[in-house]
Amino acid sequence: MSALPKITPFVIGAVAIIGFGMLGTYLIGQQGGFSSKIGLIDSLYFTIETISTVGYGDIVPVTPLAKAFVILLIALGVSVVFGAMIGVVGDFVSSRFEELSGHISSAQTKRLRNHTVLIGYNATNRLLAENLKASKRRFIIAVEDADVLEHLRDFGYTAFLTDESSEAEIRELGVERARRVVIDLEERSKSIYTSLIVKGVAGRHTDIVVVNSSLETIKYLHGIGIKNIVNPAAMAATKIGQMTE
Repeated sequence: MSALPKITPFVIGAVAIIGFGMLGTYLIGQQGGFSSKIGLIDSLYFTIETISTVGYGDIVPVTPLAKAFVILLIALGVSVVFGAMIGVVGDFVSSRFEELSGHISSAQTKRLRNHTVLIGYNATNRLLAENLKASKRRFIIAVEDADVLEHLRDFGYTAFLTDESSEAEIRELGVERARRVVIDLEERSKSIYTSLIVKGVAGRHTDIVVVNSSLETIKYLHGIGIKNIVNPAAMAATKIGQMTE
């Protein structure tokens, strides 16, 4: 998310405080509340000087009312400045944390369109990733294991640490805008559940492919409406059978 929407209220607040400071300084200055007579330019100068906590000391409050006003002006000004800083720095730190931890954020995938999402990194997705990289196609890889993630990033892949059973984290992969999602998970229950999640959040034109060699799992996948299922074991057996004829 851009920091601009979060900063905007603080910008408005800063303008309001400057206006408040100018008006108060000018009115109190006209009543002799400061060490020298205050004009409009002087009131703007003193307000900015006070809010920024520079404090040159050339204009000094001398009455209780003026001192109380300056204390209030400093408190308001510092609050706005620190609020804006926290908004910007907080977003930056959050983004860096997500990057270092491996977790994905919607900001990292919102520009992706017609990309391929590989969920799991078993034999099929491993070879597919190599082919996609060689052909310079856009793709990302989602894995649950931090060690696997580090390995993938060492090889230059765009990979993220993702809970494969979390709908929220699956959505962060941008599957609704993806051209294809390839699910290559060994565990039967996870393969079925992840496929069900992807089917629910994927876009109308997203091609969902599930890689699995278990006939029982394939039966369940057909049952939940997954049409494109790749069975590597069956394909290998068919190929070998053709070779021996």
